[in-house]
This record gives sequence, structure tokens and C-alpha cells, in this order.
Amino acid sequence: DEQKRSCAYDYEVLIVGTGWSGILTAIKLKDGGTPLDRILMVDAADGPGGTWHWNKYPGCAVDNWSYAYFPYLGRTKFVPSKRFVGRDEILAYINLLVDHENLRDRMRFKRWVTGMVFDEREGMWRVEMVHGEEELDPYRAATDEDATEFVTARHVVLAGGPIAYPRKPDFPGLDKFKGIVQHTPRYDRSISLAGKRVGVIGTGCSCAQVIESIGYHNHPKDVKELLVFQRTPSWCLAREDEPTPDALRKQIMEEGDGPIKAVYYPQLLEFFRLSNHTEDNEKLCDELTANIRKSVKDPETAEKLIPKGIAFFAKRPLIMDYYYEAYNNPRVKLIAEGGVAEADETGVRTVEGNHYDVDVLICGSGFDAFRPHVNKIVGRGGVELNDVWGFKPDTDPSTRIPRTLLGIHVPEFPNMYVVIGPQCLNPATMVTIISDHQAAHITSVITHARETNTTVEVDADCAKLWTEECGRQAIGKVWNDINNWYNKGGTYAAENNYWGTIPDYFGFVADRKSSIKYRPMRS
Repeated sequence: DEQKRSCAYDYEVLIVGTGWSGILTAIKLKDGGTPLDRILMVDAADGPGGTWHWNKYPGCAVDNWSYAYFPYLGRTKFVPSKRFVGRDEILAYINLLVDHENLRDRMRFKRWVTGMVFDEREGMWRVEMVHGEEELDPYRAATDEDATEFVTARHVVLAGGPIAYPRKPDFPGLDKFKGIVQHTPRYDRSISLAGKRVGVIGTGCSCAQVIESIGYHNHPKDVKELLVFQRTPSWCLAREDEPTPDALRKQIMEEGDGPIKAVYYPQLLEFFRLSNHTEDNEKLCDELTANIRKSVKDPETAEKLIPKGIAFFAKRPLIMDYYYEAYNNPRVKLIAEGGVAEADETGVRTVEGNHYDVDVLICGSGFDAFRPHVNKIVGRGGVELNDVWGFKPDTDPSTRIPRTLLGIHVPEFPNMYVVIGPQCLNPATMVTIISDHQAAHITSVITHARETNTTVEVDADCAKLWTEECGRQAIGKVWNDINNWYNKGGTYAAENNYWGTIPDYFGFVADRKSSIKYRPMRS
């Protein structure tokens, strides 16, 4: 890294984030001919993995087939141990892939990118990073007391993903609570739950995995009582999890992951059909309702777990085998009283006014989804991304429409790319599939810019047209029926997500590539 280069910038590509998005982008760049020593990857964590580095809560696991979710199985000759693997195996594979592709030397950890400014004269980004052991407030700027580092890069890839920043619970009083508070995205495994009365706030994907792990699998062991504070119930499909069959293991080792993905992708399309208001959606809800009543022994509890009047997929569905059976454990109690209204020294009070004492609170409050991963990003003409996208702290969330082209390119921000940002993702897609395709697109764009000595830009009209397309795709989709994390609790416009299929998105990427402008660099 210390060797002098003939160019004015330190790196050709800076990748912010070392989760799936960052790793897949680096692999595509390397395979496309970008020398590794011209790539720098930085992350606030102390190791790679992104969301799989941070999330360590009980039961944390993937909710897609591992064989389709894991990229490059054919290249690494790795075979997941079962259909839906847990967090530790996912993180182990990420580290294996990083080392297999010789990326670790290109990674710098405990680096918080606090500012980026596009140098219009030089056609590159000037980037400020703070070295830190702990998480910083992403809205704050660097101070004189911080250990800062400055680098320059021709291109910057924002690869922090859509769920980089956990959202705090929206009820007051949590700071008064004298017990232990755990947040699912930042769970501390060293804290014992044995003999404790534990309250889980939420029944979304993360908290549901905690509930199943403690209530059905008794992990962590010997929890005295588990109180589940439910605001809105979720539909749950069975995983039908199983160890990887020998025949499939042999196939992956010999043929790679292509054949199994060819089987899984049509299933995703079939899944996508359920995002519309159809008779099939209603029929599935009826079948799932019958399954809840069959699985949960107590009829009153079963009725509380049924999402009445809510279409399947209106909230992200749970994919689990024993979620409902967890409520048959006499130590598990469902509190369906409108959610938590406030916390105090000894516990929480529900919306209906009842108070419950607990020793530990496990909060699954979701994420500030799709927020820019850097506090201050300044593009052409001094335009700030947080202003353009409406993510300043005092901004009304309902006014946020982060206009992009394909969820990748942003007008007025040359040579900057977003992987798994707004306007490219919906609940029926898979992050690694989209990341890999976007990484291939970004690689081709950066390669062309290098060969032609140009700056990469898109104009506002292209972003406006893509935003309108996202709005058209949202029509009739159940995802916009109720509050969920994709619409940020009902405050996020439908145009902020892409609501079409994966194959259609791939087609849009190919068709709209011609909208990208390559402007000559100064001589």
C-alpha cells in the first residue's frame, strides 16, 4: 500500500463494507482484471461478515436455502451442513471465501468512514476515516480527538447493505430499566440467561428465532420464563430443514452450485407471486391458520398468533420449523396487548396497561433501513447525499425518496456505487443474488471508465424514470398494506424499493446501462 503509483489517487476502488456485498464486489473486480493492490476494503467491525459478524443472538440463521444463498460453492468446494445453516457456519464460510480469494490483506477493520467529498478537478473521492473500537454515532463528524486517516480513491462502492444501523425501540423509559438490555443485532453471548425472566420485544424474524431457540430448543439453557411481547403477529412457513443429503453434497462438489440454484430460483419466482392480492394468497393464509391451530395446544394463544386480516407477505414471513411449538412450553408466555408502551426500573408496561417484571429485555426493533453508510457524502457542486435522500436527523421520514438508477447510481455523485441500496430489493429476493449481479455491473462500468479515462455519472432524468418504474411495480403488492421494515414503519414511500422479480431486475440492469454517462477526465 505504501508504494507510489503513477496515478494521483491512493486506490482505484474503495469498498466500504466487508459483508457479502463488499466481498462479492471485490471478487468481481479481481476477476475482471483490477489488481488487488488497487482495491481497499474498510469496515467498522473487527472482522469480515457484515450482518453475520454483528448478529449473534440465539437461533440466528439464514432463511433461504444455504446452497443458493452461499456464493461460489463450486469455487471453494464447500458444502453447507444443512438446508438452513446458522450464523456461525455462515460467518465461517465468509472467512473461508475471503481467504480463498486472497482478500484479507486488502481489508482494514475498525475504520468508520465519516466523510467523503468528490474532488471534481481530480475526478476522485477524498475519504476521511476514524479508527474506533466501538460503534460511533453515524451522524456525527470526526473530531480533533479522533484518530483519523485520509485516503483518496477514483471509485467508491458503498457496500454496507440495507440493515447497517439498528433502530432503537420506540417506547420511552428503556434507560430507566435496571436489568439487562440486549438488542438482537448487537447481542452479547457472554451474558447468561439461566434462571432469569426474559422479555422478548417483537415477533419479527430475529426475535422469532430467539423465541424458537429458547422456547423449543432450550438454548440458551434454563431460562426461568420467556415473555413474548407481540404487537403484530407474523405468518410462518416451515423450513423443512434437514442435513445435506449425500447425493446433493456429491453434486455440489462435482458440478458446483449451478444446478441447485437452477432449482431454487423458480421457487423464488413462485414465492414472488404471493406478493399480490390473489386467491392463492388467501388460500395459503387459510392453510397457515389451520396449521397454527393444530400446532399450538392452547386455543387462546393460537388465536393471538394468527395475523387476522393481514395478507401473507404483508410482513416479512418467518421461515422456521418450531416457532409455534415453542409456545407449548409452559415457560413461554405470549403477551399480545398491543405491544410495549414504556419501560421502567423493573420491567415494561403494555399498551393495555399491564406491567410485567423481567430481568432481561431482548429488543428486536428493526433497522434504519437503507440509510447512507457514511455521515457526510458530498458530491458534485457541494450536494450532500443526506440532503438529497432526506436522511438528515430532523427530516420527516415520509418525504424520503432516495432517487437512484437501478439502486446503484446516484445523480450528482460521480464514480460512486451502492450495492443493495434503496430501489433494488424486496422481500422475495435474495441478497447474495442481487449483490453478485450488481457487483458484475459495477465491475464492467469501472473497467470501461479505466479504459477510456472517464468519470461515471447518471443524470436526474434517468433516476426519475427508475423511481417511477419502482412506483409502478409497487401497485397491488401486499408489502405496502401495513407497517414493516421495508416501508420503515409506514413512513417510507413505495417508490423507495424495487417491487419486481429478480429476472426483470436483471433485464432492467442490462437495458438501462446505456443511460450511464462517461465524461472525459481533464487532461
